[in-house]
Amino acid sequence: KRVEPLLQTHEIDLICNYRPAWFDEPDKVWWSGPVLRQGDVLVSLRDSGLTADASGLSGRRISMTLGYHYPELQALMASATYQRIDVKFEELTLQQVLSKGADFAILNSYMFDWYVHENPQHAFARVVADVKFRLIALGHQARDDVGEIDLAARVERQRLRFGAVFI
Repeated sequence: KRVEPLLQTHEIDLICNYRPAWFDEPDKVWWSGPVLRQGDVLVSLRDSGLTADASGLSGRRISMTLGYHYPELQALMASATYQRIDVKFEELTLQQVLSKGADFAILNSYMFDWYVHENPQHAFARVVADVKFRLIALGHQARDDVGEIDLAARVERQRLRFGAVFI
């Protein structure tokens, strides 16, 4: 919510990795085509037997990044009563599950993929993944750049199609 006004007042030219649903007034900016697929995932230990529905989440402890809101999982989260455990850093959400301080963790799909790649000994399972295309929002002053940005986005999607990227 902090960057939308900056874009509309021309203090910044574009915002990467966004979705129109996150804006109060998405029709007031120009949008690129799809850039990359990313989203939030709800994970647990593979052998936990936990399910990600209202009854499976109710009464459970869910580790999340402090102060972060998960719009893609809002419908699921609203249907359950759970205990939110806030941690300072996204990676710590998984540590909470490993130490049995939480039953589930919610984190960014890229962070989860990186963590599993770096720590294959930990048996996590994606319970829910709401991964959608992210776009680039451009202020009206940058609308002439939409075609160039769309071309760059297509090239980047083609490059990423050949495998996961771990930074």
